[in-house]
Amino acid sequence: MDAATFLTRARRALRRPPREIAARCWQASRRRAQRPWESVLPRFVTTRTLLREAACADIDTLWAALAAQPFFIQPRNREEWARRFRTEYPAATGDVVAQADRAVRHEFDLLGSGPTTFDGRLPWRTDFKTGKEWPIQYCTDIEYYDLDRPTDVKVPWELSRCQHFARLGQAYWLTGDECYAREFVAEITD
Repeated sequence: MDAATFLTRARRALRRPPREIAARCWQASRRRAQRPWESVLPRFVTTRTLLREAACADIDTLWAALAAQPFFIQPRNREEWARRFRTEYPAATGDVVAQADRAVRHEFDLLGSGPTTFDGRLPWRTDFKTGKEWPIQYCTDIEYYDLDRPTDVKVPWELSRCQHFARLGQAYWLTGDECYAREFVAEITD
């Protein structure tokens, strides 16, 4: 960090209440203390550890074992479940499909922004209100707590929570329309 940036941040910090400054210092020190574990922990949870705990020889065997376990809704029963849902909850069916259709059109209401339609690729890292693109970085390394900036990292983060994925899946199960599955795959791929 250069001297000018440091001075600008120091001036902003001095305008904050002492309790807020103390809380931010405490949060920063906690994050720094946790940071070394982020590189160590993945070494404990390895493929070999997972396979040993699951008593499987390889990933394919583990995947087959997990797929064979019963789930309360089986794909072979999709039509029956969808018919029963449509019969018992006709209004909900329309709502689910309408919400999924909005997701297919890339129309989202992010943090009360009102319905906004995105053409082409979704702005996974961009605050569409200001055009600010946020870096691909560990979340605590992003300097997002700056009230003087007219942008908000929570806008792309909200989109990236992918809450609409559930509606895409539900609409696919209710209608069998492949457009919902294609949209899901396209967004995951993106």
